[in-house]
Amino acid sequence: MLLRRPFRFRGCLVTKSQQRRAHTASIIPVTTHDHTLRDFFDQPHKPLLRGTNVPIGLLGYPQIASPESFVPVTAATMARANYIVRRIIQAGNNEGERMRIVKNIDRLSDLLCGVIDMAELIRHTHPERAWVDAANQAYDTLCEYMNHLNTNVDLARALDDFMASPSFKNLPMEAKQTAWIFKHDFDKSGVHLPIHQRQKFVELSSNIISLGRDFLQGLGAEKKPIMLFTKDCEGVPETPRLWQLYSVKRGLRSRVSVEPNSAEARRVLKHSTNEEARKKVYVSQNASSNEQIQVLEQLLRDRAELAVLVGRQSYGEMLLHDKMGKKPEHVHEFLGSLLEFSRPRALAALNDVKQAKKRSQGLSYLPEIYAWDREAYFPSKSLEPPIPLPRLTPGLALCAFSRLLKHIYGISCEPADVERGEVWHDDVRKVNIVDESEGIIGWIYLDLFYREGKAGGATHYTLRCSRRVDDDDAANDFLPSDHGRELTPDLEERLVIRSESHVTPGRDGSHQRPVAAISCDFDAN
Repeated sequence: MLLRRPFRFRGCLVTKSQQRRAHTASIIPVTTHDHTLRDFFDQPHKPLLRGTNVPIGLLGYPQIASPESFVPVTAATMARANYIVRRIIQAGNNEGERMRIVKNIDRLSDLLCGVIDMAELIRHTHPERAWVDAANQAYDTLCEYMNHLNTNVDLARALDDFMASPSFKNLPMEAKQTAWIFKHDFDKSGVHLPIHQRQKFVELSSNIISLGRDFLQGLGAEKKPIMLFTKDCEGVPETPRLWQLYSVKRGLRSRVSVEPNSAEARRVLKHSTNEEARKKVYVSQNASSNEQIQVLEQLLRDRAELAVLVGRQSYGEMLLHDKMGKKPEHVHEFLGSLLEFSRPRALAALNDVKQAKKRSQGLSYLPEIYAWDREAYFPSKSLEPPIPLPRLTPGLALCAFSRLLKHIYGISCEPADVERGEVWHDDVRKVNIVDESEGIIGWIYLDLFYREGKAGGATHYTLRCSRRVDDDDAANDFLPSDHGRELTPDLEERLVIRSESHVTPGRDGSHQRPVAAISCDFDAN
């Protein structure tokens, strides 16, 4: 099950003479390819469309051509998954089928996660409400189905029995490691619990997904307008572009109503010498409705109940026990040490800010610094790097990353065309991941820039994993008695997202190449 030949790391295993030559060598010159990749992200961009005027479907899947497509695709995916589940459970003492259990669970995971991860991407990034709502519904439905599988005693027992048998030792190392990952997922989901507790696990897990979505969507809800008066605009520079503030400062109006996150409000927060005005804007920007607070509190209660259900003291412990941090105490220790390391410089910077506020307000003492003072007084002086540096743009960063991969692993990024309907916004760029000997080995969609309604932060989505597919043996998921099945071969062809089958010269079998997406919220200006 090794998906790629061992990579060729070229950075350290060299002779001393080679090290000397490398040390004195000039910087690798920038190529036309590097300029093209940089400009692909930094210059005004419209998708390079190829093909016909008929939309191909999101991410190149014709099954997802409209928001309404998610409903039949979700139903067909679960129906197809049921046949794989049945095959795993009924493997029994058939040695050939037992040897395929890990492979079949991997296929099951790939089938479900391919749609779940795509739905998660679309619900967080698509600009159209219809797409977001459809993706949310598909995500909730499939995650609940997945939670049922994770608590399926028969499915877990089939894997446990096989892992306890002598035949398990005959699997390749990678397959054994995959089996242990699946076993861990079953154990983490409480498959060992009584039936009523397993049902509660599914219920709580589904609630947590739903409440988490509601909370995140609520962050973008409209907030109550702020009333700004003439005294609130003291110290705010005039600009006709922000005509509402301009009219108040000039006495043309006695007051104006603005949105908390509007340009007018942000200008008051940064420039107003009236502390109460800055406080008013800050509090309005960060206020939450009672409904939003209730959603958050219920989310925290359900997380705590779920953790206790599976034998953990807290939700943090439940999440961390199989991660690098292992325990909440380790995270607190790390944050504490980071705080102690940063404290001297932070206190020095805070003192500079207090001095700036003191001078600005003509005070004889060092004043307190509040959250609404940040925009007005931070930083009190320019924080320049010790050496001159060029402006770091997304294109320059991707170009440098591609050059690094090229000279270490022989892998690089190159701009890729998209077909009509393949991406969810014109901001999205697609790059080919190219191996110097194998050609294109995968793709990444990059949605890097901020826009209204898009989830903030940086997120990575694995839309399709890499795996060998020519030995899937999918035809044997069905029994002769399934001849009149509801999911007919025609429906499966039209509605189920199928594995890619790519043959690379020099590699055994055919493989599915990976697809990933990265979402960020960089400033496009």
